[in-house]
Amino acid sequence: MVRAAEKFREPRGRLDHRPLLRDPTVRKWFEAHALRSSLSAEVNLRKLGLFLYRTRLTPRRLVDLAKERPEELRDLLIGYATHLHALKKLDSYVAKTQKGVRDWLLFNGVDFRQFPKLRRAYQSESLARERVPTPEQLRLILGALPPRGRVCALLMAHSGLRPGTLGNDRGNDGLTVDDLPELRTEGKHPRFEIPAGRKAFLLRVPSRLSKNSWGYLTFGTPEAADAILSYLGERQAAGEILTPASPLVALTALGARNTEGKETGSFVTTKSVVYSIRKAIQSVCPENVRWRPYVLRSYCSTQLLVGRMDHDTREAILGHDLGVAGRYNLRKQVPDHVVEAMREEYERAMGALLTARGAEESRATEGFVRLLLRSLGLPEETDVSQMSEKERAELADRLSKRLIPGGDAINGAFGDGALTPLPDRRRGSPVQRIVSLAEVPGLLEQGWSAVMPLDGGRFILQPPRTDRLG
Repeated sequence: MVRAAEKFREPRGRLDHRPLLRDPTVRKWFEAHALRSSLSAEVNLRKLGLFLYRTRLTPRRLVDLAKERPEELRDLLIGYATHLHALKKLDSYVAKTQKGVRDWLLFNGVDFRQFPKLRRAYQSESLARERVPTPEQLRLILGALPPRGRVCALLMAHSGLRPGTLGNDRGNDGLTVDDLPELRTEGKHPRFEIPAGRKAFLLRVPSRLSKNSWGYLTFGTPEAADAILSYLGERQAAGEILTPASPLVALTALGARNTEGKETGSFVTTKSVVYSIRKAIQSVCPENVRWRPYVLRSYCSTQLLVGRMDHDTREAILGHDLGVAGRYNLRKQVPDHVVEAMREEYERAMGALLTARGAEESRATEGFVRLLLRSLGLPEETDVSQMSEKERAELADRLSKRLIPGGDAINGAFGDGALTPLPDRRRGSPVQRIVSLAEVPGLLEQGWSAVMPLDGGRFILQPPRTDRLG
């Protein structure tokens, strides 16, 4: 009896499956799949081609075997699955091969149903060792990427984008500059014009780039914004003139080129996005952990959950199918007030997305702001971390009225009862002053104390305690 491992031949190196398209029926099958997704068409052609090579069948012979001797094809498929198991292939790999064969047979009018049964848990086999990266690990991945790759990784990890939205498999479509409505590229340097009091920028994914054919919107962090501006600045410096139709992520450093008559365009390809991220991931991946490029999208979903984002908003930002309720709420033209509500929800959870370094910088900035507000008279129990950006701006504006260069306190600035002047200071007495460097020595001799330096050689000074004034 011939062993199963000896019935099949294994390719040496990568097979070229394009010659299969010389068969008119195979070409029609391929084109039918490509109408929906050219990438899926390529994958199915590759799976069918590999099966035919290993079994020494032709496309027509496979169809005839399914029609005339289905039991023989059944036994062949069982032996094929056994052979792949002997090669340590997972059931998920076997299932994908079966799908390519099944699709080919169905296209030829053969509903063959005698494929070998696989374990129901096979879909989770390839993910058993996969773990979502931590923010610190994401920082290491970003550090291993060039500017273009860093933009792609951050848009996947912070905005939840699929690689195919940045550029399709042929490189002739993808996100453009115009899909970031708050991005301005005219002038010497690109910039974001985000509404006052906001930190996250808006990104719109058109329906043609969405997996479920529904256009949706998502947002990006200041960390992603900095990477985008740096990358676009490099392209401008190289001589590219950015327009609203320019690719957000370009095929080359120079960006858009004249590709008329060519099969590919000026956008980055999905394969290029995945390849660069995979290389960076492999260089920093911990032992006994498996990461695919798609894990960055999982990072976005997980960290937004950690940041306690509302479930429906999170699903909408990730471009998932929202069901009937979602179609009524978030699949129609979203009005401005809903966009801003979603942006505010994203900003509340945004801290969980930032890399370790970005989070440290954010915490340091918040700590500095809190210290400054305390020095201006903010009550100790006030929790600024739970305030919105608008509320913080209003608070800072009211507190700033207590500082007049060389002047006195404006009593009544807190007349609404939300805040009151510190109890140990007399009405009308100086609270704090912004002074020049030349004034500092004299005031220090009078008992004033330095609070903090400012730019331009100026300082904030605290007056002597009330009990020494009088």
